[in-house]
Amino acid sequence: MSQGEEPPEEDTLNILIATDTHLGYGEKDPVRQNDSLQTFEEILQYARRFDVDMILLGGDLFHDNKPSRKIMHGCMQLLREYCMGDRPCQFQILSDQSENFPNRFSRVNYEDPNFNVSYPVFSIHGNHDDPAGDGYLSSLDLLSASNLVNYFGMTKNVDDIKISPILIQKGATKLALYGLGSVRDERLYRTFLNKKVKMLRPESSEDKEWFNMFVIHQNRVKHSATNYIPEKFLPEFLDLVIWGHEHKCEVKPQLMAAQDTYISQPGSSIATSLSEGEAEPKHIGILKIYKETFLMEKLPLRTVRPFYIDEVCLEDEDLDPTKPQTVETFLKQKVQEMIDDANRDYEERKKDEPELQKMLPLIRLKVEYTGFDLPNVQRLIGQKFVNKVANPKEILNFYKRRVAHKPSENKKADVDTAPTHSHGQNTARVEDLVKNILKEQKLDVLNKTRLGKAVKQYVEKDEKTSIKEFVEWQIKHTTESLIKRKETDADANIQMDTNSSGEEDRVNLSSPVSSSPAKGKGRAGSKPASKRRRQQFSDDDDDDDSFGEGDAEPQPKKRATKKAATKKTPVTVSKSKRTTSSRAAKQKAEPIVIDDSDDIEEIDSDEYVPPAKTTTSKKPAPRKTRRLPKGL
Repeated sequence: MSQGEEPPEEDTLNILIATDTHLGYGEKDPVRQNDSLQTFEEILQYARRFDVDMILLGGDLFHDNKPSRKIMHGCMQLLREYCMGDRPCQFQILSDQSENFPNRFSRVNYEDPNFNVSYPVFSIHGNHDDPAGDGYLSSLDLLSASNLVNYFGMTKNVDDIKISPILIQKGATKLALYGLGSVRDERLYRTFLNKKVKMLRPESSEDKEWFNMFVIHQNRVKHSATNYIPEKFLPEFLDLVIWGHEHKCEVKPQLMAAQDTYISQPGSSIATSLSEGEAEPKHIGILKIYKETFLMEKLPLRTVRPFYIDEVCLEDEDLDPTKPQTVETFLKQKVQEMIDDANRDYEERKKDEPELQKMLPLIRLKVEYTGFDLPNVQRLIGQKFVNKVANPKEILNFYKRRVAHKPSENKKADVDTAPTHSHGQNTARVEDLVKNILKEQKLDVLNKTRLGKAVKQYVEKDEKTSIKEFVEWQIKHTTESLIKRKETDADANIQMDTNSSGEEDRVNLSSPVSSSPAKGKGRAGSKPASKRRRQQFSDDDDDDDSFGEGDAEPQPKKRATKKAATKKTPVTVSKSKRTTSSRAAKQKAEPIVIDDSDDIEEIDSDEYVPPAKTTTSKKPAPRKTRRLPKGL
């Protein structure tokens, strides 16, 4: 679709595209507490101004997994004010809505007879507002239950993902909308690699009949070998991909090099970090789809707080390292120049936008101070610019020049410069920190992987019961495993009793051991039964006489029956037969296996195997006694 071409309105699907609104970011900051809600309101105002058919959000609607009541209330107020009304929706859903919206109501919100929806909102979840906790719910589930948002793209089985599209039709235009909420990048990378991500397509459809669009919220920039989703993983039949999570605004669709697919990255609508990517002007997009063609119109966000970033190297400024006061004066001057630039830009914009409100700017000055000693400079400069900037405590960012280390010959091929994170932060994963702390410690009961997940849920998702639920899960599974082992132990003891019945009083004519057993010691030359069973389930198998890996597995012999014993048939019971019975019992006993199949993390090799019980209450076999005649 060309820029000047105007397709028929009744056949054109108009969609407002936005991602990463991060409602609630900085809500406790006295200056920036309302920034996110203010910009979100501007986005909804654009939807009404351009009279779009629907609003599509690409994840991270909320900044916190559990938004405060103030933020949730503000969001619901805005959605009700701008999205409700008696304006009829001009498109229809052709797909099975129970597959697209797997909730109690199983239908798009504007079809509910109890609500009047003018601008339906469709959204996937991001990594900030993903499902968690009891019931595996997210904040979007609350908005979905209140009929304000159509929440889609949630999958529970991340190892085998099937995405069923929302089939939308408006006149002659047909849209197949695919959505996938945020999944841990390493896990999704593996799922794509194993070809376990399947996108279902309409049955009776031609290649040109449906416009295929995919909404995803993952790392696009490579941070490590598997901590991103390569563009080559995307199916070739897709026409357009809306990529969330990356905050740098690149809303203009870019054609992929490997295939005929376009990618649009709207970026965030609020700066959540003081990085270079966030300093780019913020935009949203109005997507127009007509049959198999589309056009993206970029719209600037006017209510975003201005952000200015600069960088200086003290060595290049001819400053004396022995005079900190001179350095402080120089840095204050640089910050003031950035504030002056912000004021000039505001005055220029005010001429074209008379209603534009003045906002304190965000200022970030990166200082490379190698060779300088600057104590308390951050605090002193911050105090000077209070009420002049929105972030007086974070104006300066000091860093030293990194010394390049020459890689060894065998590692040259593996050296790769990691790009800056899209959020501009050092995002070490909590579960990795827990794993590193416990690396040198051996846990006999707790599962390290699940413990890391529980701590992550507690820290990042504010799930206050996550650690308690993990401990309860561990106790339950360990108890079940112990019960299973006890039953296995009892079966093994019964097998040993059966194999040894009727043989206690028989004489082994071919064995060099004594023909009459010692009193109270069981069979001659053998250990007591309790000790034999204790060895059977010992963790140390170095002294075990079980068969080797290359030996054939011994089969237990048929047990002697009582009928055979009454006939007094001479039977020779050798030591090897008793050993075979013991081996059969050992082979039958199975170690404890803790069920961890529902864990989405990779399982450690040192899983917990509880020790077996070392005491048994088996009674010795009844011994036959011979009465002596009286008088002897």
